[in-house]
Amino acid sequence: MNIKEVLLLWIFLLILCFGKVTEAKGKSTIVKGKVLDEFGNPLDKATVECDECCVERTDVRVQTDQKGDFALNIPSEFIGRRVTLLVSKEGYMSYPRGGYEVPTDSGDLGTIKLDWLFIAGKLISKTTEKAIAGAIIRVPDEPSVQCTTNSVGYFKKKSNLLSWLPSPGIRIKIDVDSRSYDTTCLMNDERNTIRLDVAPQKKPIVEEDTDTAKKPPPSKLKVALGFNIAFLVSDSAGDPIEGAEIGVDGIPYLGAFTDVKGKAMLKFGQDDTGKVVRIRIKKKGYKTWFTDERISKKDMTPLIEVTLEKHMPAPKLENPVNNDTLYAPSPTFVWESVAGYTYNLQVDDHSNFSDPEIDVDGLTAPHHKLGKKLRDGIYYWRVQKRETETGNYSQWSEPRIVTIKDLGPMKEKRKWKAAFRSLVLPGWGQKYKGHSRWEWGSMMVLYGSSIIGAIFADRIHDKEYEKYLEARSIEGIDDTYDKANLAHKIRNGLRIAIPAIAILSAIHAYSSEDARIKEEIHAGITYDLNIRKGQIQLVFTKSF
Repeated sequence: MNIKEVLLLWIFLLILCFGKVTEAKGKSTIVKGKVLDEFGNPLDKATVECDECCVERTDVRVQTDQKGDFALNIPSEFIGRRVTLLVSKEGYMSYPRGGYEVPTDSGDLGTIKLDWLFIAGKLISKTTEKAIAGAIIRVPDEPSVQCTTNSVGYFKKKSNLLSWLPSPGIRIKIDVDSRSYDTTCLMNDERNTIRLDVAPQKKPIVEEDTDTAKKPPPSKLKVALGFNIAFLVSDSAGDPIEGAEIGVDGIPYLGAFTDVKGKAMLKFGQDDTGKVVRIRIKKKGYKTWFTDERISKKDMTPLIEVTLEKHMPAPKLENPVNNDTLYAPSPTFVWESVAGYTYNLQVDDHSNFSDPEIDVDGLTAPHHKLGKKLRDGIYYWRVQKRETETGNYSQWSEPRIVTIKDLGPMKEKRKWKAAFRSLVLPGWGQKYKGHSRWEWGSMMVLYGSSIIGAIFADRIHDKEYEKYLEARSIEGIDDTYDKANLAHKIRNGLRIAIPAIAILSAIHAYSSEDARIKEEIHAGITYDLNIRKGQIQLVFTKSF
């Protein structure tokens, strides 16, 4: 085999190695998730769309089904790019997810909760610092939103505005004693306190002639013929709860807020008698209380005493952080430490945790190392705490996403890939493993120099050998023979050096350290500095 055939074979192997079968264009990425309301009920017909995608395409949006599930197809040209996913529904606060990196295969946004849009707050007089009762609150941009402050100045009303992102506030009008005031109110914030430059006035008592007094409208007369139900709302310690919202499902005009003594009253009309309704009492930081009652003056007690239980907050997750990548099949999970509690840990490859891969109960330490190896892929993990004294459970923490990559098989696979590359082109395997440019570059230069040297040595050998054959004198024969013999040895040495360099480069590429994986492992080391009760705790979490 001459040098031309060797070069042709070498070029053919390079083309064969560099050739790569790519996937067909047009394959889209599917991003899944579930949309719920603030009470955990699935929301259907909520719109999920990709903001950047809709600028270039008009069809990158989808609506949730009756179970609240959605599957959004994102075109292949957005894979690897960061986009903004927007979840919206009429009457609910929109949820923007910015900076979402579109994955190659599929993604899962998990559970997304949308809160009702509402305006709420308390109306106070600037001059007397007393609550203003009976004021009418209106939203000019949405005439259907109108409510009246109660005896302690509280107001709250749901809104049906199409799409609201978090904003400074909404313009409202307040009507008090035939005067109108313009101001702004933060959406979905019950801490709004509005102070008006007006003193609450008592209406003068006017004695009317019974013969000439006007009768109230029929609808108001039916309400007047109804009956009142009082509520006394307190916490588990017996202290009254102020500002608890009392509402009746199916009767939107009935509603009240408890005063400083925890008292409130609902007035049922004659038309409501006989209905079976659900009465709800809500307060931020407490569990929602509800009861199903038949509206009847005979069956209902005139005073309903209610005790609201406080929400036990879920533990805060610490490590691994959300969307982290761990290079170990049995990672360690770390969360907030709280005295007097045990913990439950769940890990699953589905966001709904229908069949958890890991479900550990009764953990006493705020961390846990898995004894089971997880397969490579995307996982979700969450923690719940349980009070040792009462046995009560907290809510589950918001799930975090973590990607598991086992470097054992990856290292072995990368070793053989690097060795094969260096066997085809010395230095290529070193470059694949992330070695320095000097290291893989010098290997390629040495290999290329050997090939060029072998070509020139072959030509010099052919010329010296022809001179040797043409020589006729004894001195000429000896001289040309020595030169031809030297050229023969150099040519053969360079021919042997070419595969030798490739073999040595392949062995080095297989056995040397993988710099790329080393960088990924280094990036997987995280630490957390916790300062609790005067103690400084430095927690290192290794991802390998």
